[in-house]
Amino acid sequence: MSADRERLLVMERRTDQSNPDGSSPLHDRRRELLAAIADPIRLEILRRSRREKTVSELCAELEMAQPRISHHLAVLRRTGLLVSFARGREHPHRWSEAPPGSDLRRVQDLLRAWFDVPAEKAVRAESAGAKNLEDFLL
Repeated sequence: MSADRERLLVMERRTDQSNPDGSSPLHDRRRELLAAIADPIRLEILRRSRREKTVSELCAELEMAQPRISHHLAVLRRTGLLVSFARGREHPHRWSEAPPGSDLRRVQDLLRAWFDVPAEKAVRAESAGAKNLEDFLL
């Protein structure tokens, strides 16, 4: 089992403890995960990172400064959506291998479906008044 996958499994197992405010770590994790994908820049980074991408490649493609891209990548790595690895001097990023049935896998599956919707269909659905994700995916 890869170290990333092991780390994700440990994070998923921490659901039986509660925080001082009464919320569970599972709810905190879900909140963090949803907050990470709520940002349009991070969504675009995720869309482009389905294939390995370096920070410099993302900077060039998104026409953004390196510190800004690095900040968003750090958020996505912290949630487990992306992983990075050393390859010489480069550190490419790619989607993590989330365990089946995990919240992370559900979000990744949802994003895959979202990113695979043809642009024309999304525009037609939006112009027809689609207000939610199911309307776009149908």
